[in-house]
Amino acid sequence: MRAVTGYQYNFLAQGSVTPYAGIGMGANFGEGFTFDGTSLLAPVLTGGMRVLVGNTGSVNLSLSYEHETDNHVSENRIVGAVGVSSFPWRLH
Repeated sequence: MRAVTGYQYNFLAQGSVTPYAGIGMGANFGEGFTFDGTSLLAPVLTGGMRVLVGNTGSVNLSLSYEHETDNHVSENRIVGAVGVSSFPWRLH
């Protein structure tokens, strides 16, 4: 289980595309919330774009850099993600 918090800035939309960038930090709980096997994620740097599909949804693409440490081992990762968002309140 992991928890990440941070700030995301949405740039001005270019047609149906909204680029964004973010920074954050968090924790990875390897053994649940017992704090055994817990590691720190900092920084988490993210960039991506939201592509609107109609007026009620979007396809989201992102690429992130994460640094994780547990005070013994450090690891750097590049993570790609694809997701879908739905905006049901925008139905007419």
